[in-house]
Amino acid sequence: MLYLHDIWVNWFEGEENGYNVCHFHEWRKDDQIELLDQVPLLKVSPALFHYIENSLSELPKPLLDDVHQKAYVRKNHERIQLDYCFVVTDGAGVLAVDTIGYQIPIRKSRLIPRQEQLVYEMAAEAEERDYPLRGMKKNTTFYRRLRN
Repeated sequence: MLYLHDIWVNWFEGEENGYNVCHFHEWRKDDQIELLDQVPLLKVSPALFHYIENSLSELPKPLLDDVHQKAYVRKNHERIQLDYCFVVTDGAGVLAVDTIGYQIPIRKSRLIPRQEQLVYEMAAEAEERDYPLRGMKKNTTFYRRLRN
């Protein structure tokens, strides 16, 4: 599994639509920026990436098992372990995700451009991980368009 280190995130909580998760150039000075000390990187199918980005539906269990307690956040010189936090890409888009202990992607963030470029370079040589979407909630129009 690939890992990223020292990743800046600006969490947006409860955003169902990916367009509500602001890109770096839209972040404000008063936003709460967190530093992820270590976070796993997953390359997934475009269908799964858009499922995660554009819904608050349950994530596949194998994905959650793969990232369980493998991420750490740095706060006040402490390294705090996170249950289900990861960076996901399909090779075209990048998103940081934290479930805060649940099975749905509650918090989402974009990355800063330099770190986003690093993800693209790492993902170019990585194999796409296959996580089944069968049985998952498939109500987004975008997801249906991807499947057809």
